[in-house]
Amino acid sequence: MGLCGLLPPRICHAAGYCCCTCISWLPRAGVNALMFWGFYTHCFSLAPIILSTAHPLLQTIAILWVATLYGLSFISYFETVRIGGGSPLDIPGFSVPLAVVQECCTLSNQPSSSPSSPLPLLPSSSTLDLALLSSRSPPPHVPSYTAKDNGLLRFCGKCLAWKPDRAHHCSSCGRCVLRMDHHCPWFATCIGFRNHKVFLLFLGYVSIFCLSCALSAAIGVYLFLNTEIDRLKHGATDAAFVPVNWIALAVVASVMGFAVTVFFLYSLYLAAKNSTVIENLEETRYRTSLAPAHFRYTAPPSSRSVGNIFDLGWRRNLAQIMGRDPWMWWIPLPLPRAPIDHTSPAAPLDEEASVAMLEENNDTTDYDKAGHCRWNVYPVGVVSGAEGDGTWYPVNQALLQAAHLAADSETQRLAQMYAHRQRQQELMREQMLDEENYAYYAHHQNILHETPHGVPLADL
Repeated sequence: MGLCGLLPPRICHAAGYCCCTCISWLPRAGVNALMFWGFYTHCFSLAPIILSTAHPLLQTIAILWVATLYGLSFISYFETVRIGGGSPLDIPGFSVPLAVVQECCTLSNQPSSSPSSPLPLLPSSSTLDLALLSSRSPPPHVPSYTAKDNGLLRFCGKCLAWKPDRAHHCSSCGRCVLRMDHHCPWFATCIGFRNHKVFLLFLGYVSIFCLSCALSAAIGVYLFLNTEIDRLKHGATDAAFVPVNWIALAVVASVMGFAVTVFFLYSLYLAAKNSTVIENLEETRYRTSLAPAHFRYTAPPSSRSVGNIFDLGWRRNLAQIMGRDPWMWWIPLPLPRAPIDHTSPAAPLDEEASVAMLEENNDTTDYDKAGHCRWNVYPVGVVSGAEGDGTWYPVNQALLQAAHLAADSETQRLAQMYAHRQRQQELMREQMLDEENYAYYAHHQNILHETPHGVPLADL
């Protein structure tokens, strides 16, 4: 019996939580230690020697450049960890009480828990999903354009909550994350809706910071070797060694700078396409007119067949993450998020007031001359993307219409296939009836042509 078997469950849970928290701080401490080491080596070891013969103003600029990059990187890292990705569990209206889930499991004739675990066991079944929809549906005024593999709304059986579009469950964090990009082990947290901006800024600032440190370290090593070679040529006998700090900084900063720069460009590309790492690797199914029962027998419209319906163009896509004002994109501070009460009934849509609100913000590009939104229409005071709460996003109506057309054609194809199968079954049934009638007729004819002793008359 282990130690946990001798202690109360509450103490074991608290001890495990403390251990996991301490372990999660190891990569955070390592990243900050590496950044501080590069900053210290450049500003207090390399810069005074490299720029010893340069103008004092140039020395100050070189030191302030790296110091500014270090400060921006540290603030971006701190904000990314502090804010987190955001979760639908923190938004009222998306969580489902455990009693409701157990009742739905009872109604759907499915076990709500196992004897060894008190947590509910929620199998991925349409019966349970329909029971949940009928008893505790998600907020009605929050549109959902994505679906599960069974065609119904997405529900997390671990968090016991409805998942908004683009939200995914993180097994490392143990909760669902809004517009989850990925779980980063160097931050020990998820990159999602709330901290995506500061994460991109961290990648950009750290890329420049690493390349600047690598360049200064390479220049320092080069100048040091040239000086020593000149000294040896002039008859010097005491040879000096290159500081290990400089060589290590040149190697580490080069490798880390190259890796972070590649990932920064990849993340920037995904942000310009309004996609995430998970969405780029996985297939997202869309909710259309295709019946949920047909999802198992056909290929529903998805991001691979139709495209990303959340792609509104690179400017609007970046504005959803970085904010509407491009001058604020470079400041490593989180965007203001408008709190939305999803438990109250939805307010009626007022297109004129919505257009007037966007005109005040000098943003009317999403509206045509008639005042109708080309992408989506949302209530007054409730906007999606940067100022929203991450529960829904405007969509590209052209791609959404293409998804509906694909669903309609798929429905027609399934209807034709079903009708053809029905005709085949009817023909087979008629053929079987004909065969039975023929067998009965043949048997009856044999009886008529047989003698009482069972010998056919033709053989007599």
